[in-house]
Amino acid sequence: MIVASPYISQKPIDHRDFWNICGRAGRAFVDREGKILYAIDEMEKNNRKIQKNYALANNYFNAAKSNPVKSGLLYVVDEIYKIARSVGIDFSHLLEMIAENDYSRLGQNGEQRCIEIMDMIDD
Repeated sequence: MIVASPYISQKPIDHRDFWNICGRAGRAFVDREGKILYAIDEMEKNNRKIQKNYALANNYFNAAKSNPVKSGLLYVVDEIYKIARSVGIDFSHLLEMIAENDYSRLGQNGEQRCIEIMDMIDD
């Protein structure tokens, strides 16, 4: 991902939007990580703009201002694993049951929890 300008209509994008855009770096299911090149034109005649661009870059890359990333997919897989352990069914077998939409062997609590988890995926 090459960031040539962090501005939209003369207004800098906010921290969250910057990282949302940069999250597109890399190719899904191919690259394990993406690379971001943040370009600042030091040949710019306006020194104040250069300083502002450096300040924006420092703001965007300040880890203290970043929100922790939470994977919804990892959460769902973890919850399915917990359900499998709680009802005493092998994880891979539970995945097969979910694929077949058959929760009959999970008991009422396990069935209800699986339905809640699958609703999260639908949303």
